[in-house]
Amino acid sequence: MQVAFAFSIKNQKGSNQMPSIHLPYVNIALDAFALVVTLIIFVACINEYSNRKIGSKHFLFLQSAVVIALISDMVGWLGEGRPALSVMILISNTVASCACHIAIISFMAYLIASLYANSRAARCVLTMFRVMCILSLIICIGNAFWGYAYSVNEQGHWHRTEITGMGLVYLFFPILSFFAIILLTFFAKSSAKINRAAFFVYTLFPVAGVIIDYIFHGISLTYAGFAVSILVIYTSIYLTRQKQLEVQRNALMLSQINPHFVYNTLSTIAAMCDTSPKQAKYLTIDFSQYLRRNIGSLTSEELIPFEQEMEHVACYLKIEKARFRERLNVIYS
Repeated sequence: MQVAFAFSIKNQKGSNQMPSIHLPYVNIALDAFALVVTLIIFVACINEYSNRKIGSKHFLFLQSAVVIALISDMVGWLGEGRPALSVMILISNTVASCACHIAIISFMAYLIASLYANSRAARCVLTMFRVMCILSLIICIGNAFWGYAYSVNEQGHWHRTEITGMGLVYLFFPILSFFAIILLTFFAKSSAKINRAAFFVYTLFPVAGVIIDYIFHGISLTYAGFAVSILVIYTSIYLTRQKQLEVQRNALMLSQINPHFVYNTLSTIAAMCDTSPKQAKYLTIDFSQYLRRNIGSLTSEELIPFEQEMEHVACYLKIEKARFRERLNVIYS
């Protein structure tokens, strides 16, 4: 495979072009790898959200936007250096930029929902940035028609225009949003320090990508940075969820096997050993079956048949009947 490489620095009078590096196949490979990782996580999150109602819709929106951005960026790099595909390059880069804006606002919404819960002030900040996001999207779409910040040149390369400062217009929303996200992580007093530090780390990857992409035009790291953030977020969520499930499983086991019930049953069996050894024997068997079914239900992921559940109830009621005698009467219907 032939890999195109070009490095140029323009020092013409009145030119504000930054170093330009063209590594289309490297960027395509990077986007493809990030896309595969993001899609795997996206499918897993969709499955959990639809089946168990677990997860955040903001996190799903973030992943959807990153998937669209990565696909669009790959399409743009596939047409790089081909003048006949100039329209495709222009459309794909515009779609990627718009998807990046949606990813940023989704990331901010996810952060606020996680760190600020029902804070009214945080919701107002999010609303303000949503309005700014819409304005920035209008600028991105307008650039596709008028090319005041970026355009496709005669050689089929996506390049920054030589109008002083117009490249920064494209970046005002990402820069301001990431700065706001960093401030939000610092001022989330109600949240644990580890959570705030985690969100700060999540922000670093796309921020670093934006800065590198702007300084070295032709390198595409912003969308891959979002993919890394998604991977880190999902990993931390998964580990936290596993810890919570373990705690819930232990609590369920304790609720299923009530210590007081165990003590009372053993005391009843001990008392029967002197007066009614045979009845104590049968009660011990019922108690062992009761414990076995309880423990078995915790380790099994399948539904329990009604017949087995009724047998379980019968074992429990036999034990209670031995304890309370004529004070407890059971009628099965």
